[in-house]
Order: sequence, then structure tokens, then C-alpha cells
Amino acid sequence: MTKRIPAQAGLGGGSADAAAALLAMERLSGRRRSRKRRLDLAAELGSDVPFAVLGGTALGLGRGERLTRLRLRRPFRAILVVPRWRIPTAHAFRQIDRKRLGLTDWTANLRSARQLGRAPIGPEEALGLGNSFEDVLGAKRREYLALRDRLISAGAGAVGLSGSGSAVFGILSGSMPARVVAGRLGGTEPRYAVKSESVGLRLEVLS
Repeated sequence: MTKRIPAQAGLGGGSADAAAALLAMERLSGRRRSRKRRLDLAAELGSDVPFAVLGGTALGLGRGERLTRLRLRRPFRAILVVPRWRIPTAHAFRQIDRKRLGLTDWTANLRSARQLGRAPIGPEEALGLGNSFEDVLGAKRREYLALRDRLISAGAGAVGLSGSGSAVFGILSGSMPARVVAGRLGGTEPRYAVKSESVGLRLEVLS
């Protein structure tokens, strides 16, 4: 399998590489670690690496490394668009620190976040918690908003920034075909159809 997740797009490409290396070394050495030890080592490599090791759907607390598995209420589909511009991850986090923002607006959403694991979750509830990285895009914010509006106009439902950016996704409702939304979107950005999976995800290149 060849993985081609673009860097600086908020898709966890680097974290997935680190998780794959960690698991490969474990298998090659013949030393099977406990789940806790494996996740502890992953957290030393990066905040998102434990999630890449665990897979599936999860709520991340702390730096994102304290994970609680979540159940999806139902499978969902989305369209993912990767603009030509990129957001360096380190820069995005520096902006969060400079503005003294948390990764989630906990004052308004902490109670909601803690209740997420009590029942199966849909993507709309997760999106309702917001993404602070959307507020620190600087000069790229106008381009993000334009792409978001294009996705909505093309027929996507809830739309948001993926991680620290720059990829933008839109949830597809009902039987809306991803190729129809991709065709209406216009532009030349690469776009992908995404389908939720119990572990990981599956992508289909649309253009």
C-alpha cells in the first residue's frame, strides 16, 4: 500500500507515518507491548500519534493524546478538498499559543465534549465543538472561507477545517453523490470522497 497524504493539510500524514513506524518496529523486533505502553510511546512522538495507532473514532483530551473511543451513530460520507496553499503545523500551534486559545472553546463546550462518549455520535455533534485553528489562519482565512462557501453551494452539509489546515471537508447528506458535489465545486483543487470506517478511513480520488 502507498500512502500519499499531503503534508501541512491537517490530515495527520506525519502522525500516521510515525504510528506505522512504531508498529513496524514492534513487529520486526518481536516485542509486543501492552496497549498502554504503546500509546505512551506514541504520545512521546507526537500528540496525534496515539490516535493514529488506535484508529477509529475517538475523543482526545489533554494534548490530544488522552483518548476515549467513541461510537458512530451511523456511517457517514464526506468530500475532502485540499487547496494549493498549506499551513505549517508548527506555525498553526504558535498562533494558538500567541492568541492564548485552547484547541477547543472549553468554556462553552467542555460539558458537551465530556458527554460525547455516553451515546453514539454523529459528525454534526463533533463539528459543533468548533475548531480554533479556523480563527488563526491569518491571511489564508479569506481563502478558507471562500472554499467553505463553495462547498456549501455545491451541496455539502456541515463544512469545516481539517485539523490545523489546510484541507477542508464537507459532510454529504442522504444519497447525495460525492461526484456531483465535486463537479459543482469548480476550481482545480484535488478532492476526495471519504467514507467512515470502524478503523481508519477509505479514500476515493475524484479529480
